[in-house]
Amino acid sequence: MENTKKENKFKKFWNFFSLYEKIWFFSIVGASLILTIFFPGEMLETEESAFLIILCLINIVASCSCELLLSKQSKWNFLISLFFIEITECIIFFSLGYYATACVAILFWIPIDIISFINWNKNQDKEKSELTVVRKLTWWQDIIVLALIAGFACLWGFVLSPGLETLLDGGTGELDYIHFIDAIAAGFGIANGVCILLRLREQWIAWLTFTVMEAVLFVLGGTYIMLILTVGYLTNSIYGLVRWSKYIKNKQNKEAKENSNLSGSAQTSIEGASEYNVKKEKEDTTKENVENNDAEENAQDHADSENASNENEQNDNSENVQDVDNSENEEDTAKEDVAEENFSNDNEEQTQTKKQ
Repeated sequence: MENTKKENKFKKFWNFFSLYEKIWFFSIVGASLILTIFFPGEMLETEESAFLIILCLINIVASCSCELLLSKQSKWNFLISLFFIEITECIIFFSLGYYATACVAILFWIPIDIISFINWNKNQDKEKSELTVVRKLTWWQDIIVLALIAGFACLWGFVLSPGLETLLDGGTGELDYIHFIDAIAAGFGIANGVCILLRLREQWIAWLTFTVMEAVLFVLGGTYIMLILTVGYLTNSIYGLVRWSKYIKNKQNKEAKENSNLSGSAQTSIEGASEYNVKKEKEDTTKENVENNDAEENAQDHADSENASNENEQNDNSENVQDVDNSENEEDTAKEDVAEENFSNDNEEQTQTKKQ
């Protein structure tokens, strides 16, 4: 079970790289190692210590690995750079007495690797977690940044070049152009580190410039064999620049499409809400009219009911009055009948009396 998991992890790691990337890595690393074996004096910083030779070999392999991982927007390139490049270089440079270069690695590149790893880890791609979201500047920002990088590199080169003190003292000394180019290359290298920290595509431009100037130094110094490694860096830098540019363009197009869909959805929602409001307003108006009609009908019914009730009361009152009149008439009639009957009786009695 554990062997299967290890095989799956290795397969996943292997498939993470394209065929081109595998060919590039093994060809550059293989060529560098072969040249190191046959021409150690050209490829290595020193041949005096087996330990330092091993560190130099580790540094070469780690540099190629970092180049490849950086082109793939992987945050892990910083850990490889930190432990297998910067630390090994510090040991090598301190051992050889290159204290200034070692201090640059300690004071600049090691902090850059740590901070960059943290920053890149916070900006992972939401769809592909193995990628880091990178960005680019606008064309006018590119001009400003590149001008600043070039100005900084030239100033750095001028300050660090031998012969500067003679020129400042008003002498006729000339700058050592090899050291001047080397210092400018170092300036572009520092600019590259800052751009990497900020996840800017422009770091590839700075690194390409650095690599070209480094190649010039190799040619001027007669170390042509180092151009093999330089060619590898150049090809990967162009590859990385293309990959980053393509990624940024695709991401911008996707965001524009999503924003367009959101705008369309918002417009649809607004139209739907407008239609709903119109429909609701019509329904409310209809309901209000129905309620008004019902209220009018109820009022009319109530009025009719009251009128009917009043008429019934009047009719009842009229009937009561009629009944009272009829009753009175009947009583009067009865009284008259009784009076007539009494009068008749009285007359009959009188007549009988007379007869007697």
